[in-house]
Amino acid sequence: MQLQFQCVHDPEEAGRLAELFCDALDPAYISHGEIECGRALAPGRWAPEFRESIKKEFVFIADQDLDFEDSDLQYAGPRLLRLEVGGECIGVAVVVLYWAANQALASLEDLVLRRDCRGKGFGRLFLQQLQQRLQRAGIQRWLLEVGGENEKAQAFFQSLGFRAVSVAYWKACGTSIPPGASGSEPSDQL
Repeated sequence: MQLQFQCVHDPEEAGRLAELFCDALDPAYISHGEIECGRALAPGRWAPEFRESIKKEFVFIADQDLDFEDSDLQYAGPRLLRLEVGGECIGVAVVVLYWAANQALASLEDLVLRRDCRGKGFGRLFLQQLQQRLQRAGIQRWLLEVGGENEKAQAFFQSLGFRAVSVAYWKACGTSIPPGASGSEPSDQL
């Protein structure tokens, strides 16, 4: 079977993809990005309005009218991608293109496959096709983020050659910071 992906510009289709996205998630998906943008309240805990927030976000991206053809990859911004096999939608991805330090970069902001489509090679195939398309457009680096508790996704991306470059931490402000012995703080070494 051949996997294809295409940009979505129709608000109704974006809404359907938001439902697929939300239905296929579990709390391990949450990374600092989900907390930072309000999708989640804490690790393992989605925000109450998370489904409506995702729908608004996906409709907004679809309305940007940016495409994923090689000639359109020169334009920065987000793309909402519908992944399909045999005409059937199996997943959704959000890819953002941007420029930093005079180079084009890509960020895979989201990638979710339907639960019944996981473990069948579709994620790997999509990422291979995506990388080829990015390379043709002159994009030499791409980034992604994985939830700290999402060990399966971490292992998957590492198997594809992605390497961790940072660790994000989270803490509720209403919790105390325990006192430490003077001079024993790891941050004293910074």
